[in-house]
Amino acid sequence: KVKIRLTRAGDDPQPVTLKWTKLPAGVTGDESMMIAADQSELEVELRAAAEAAAVMFEELTVEAASKFQGKDFTASSEPGKLEVKLP
Repeated sequence: KVKIRLTRAGDDPQPVTLKWTKLPAGVTGDESMMIAADQSELEVELRAAAEAAAVMFEELTVEAASKFQGKDFTASSEPGKLEVKLP
């Protein structure tokens, strides 16, 4: 499982749509995820295929899309780490 946290600005929070932009080979996650307007984090589960290699992946990133002051915007996360372990 991976916990995604975001920092909000302004006084009119909006839902935030997330999508993975970089995952390790053989690892998949939901194509689209949503953080509700009254939340600031989401825990999601990633799935490793049988052929996925055990690795410390240091480039895990997501893209966020939402509205701020009535305007659409997108932002990319800083890279995060994910350890892929074999069963």
